[in-house]
Amino acid sequence: MHLDHLKYLIELKNCSSINIASQKLFITPSTLSIAIKNLEKELGFKIIHRTHKGILLTDAGKHLVDAAKYFFLQIDSIIEENTKNSLLENVSEPIHFCAVQGALDSFLPQAICGFYRLYPQATLSVSAVAASKIIEIFEANTEHQFLL
Repeated sequence: MHLDHLKYLIELKNCSSINIASQKLFITPSTLSIAIKNLEKELGFKIIHRTHKGILLTDAGKHLVDAAKYFFLQIDSIIEENTKNSLLENVSEPIHFCAVQGALDSFLPQAICGFYRLYPQATLSVSAVAASKIIEIFEANTEHQFLL
């Protein structure tokens, strides 16, 4: 079973039209239709009913779409979790942010809280700098220093 075919089926369910779904998937209607027929053949049951108004999912098709959505959510969750963990794996020193006062007063506190929720093992330091010093700091920028 090709995972792409399950993604096609999810989009087909969302659109209820082979033509519209194929446009959103950047494939031809024929390619989409063949993929769904192959999926039905492989699984041994009908997934969709074709009508003059578009397509309707069979009960089995509805269950398959629900299972496919759950599957892709789980895969995305695993990827996201592993990406989060690996992003800061090799960072052993603090990540230093330099920001002008306006950034410190406005969006930075919320951004730091969000960052800590994602990366609780990270060490951050934040410094306020004069706007006139930003260029100097930028030119001397180290690997783990960011300017805002």
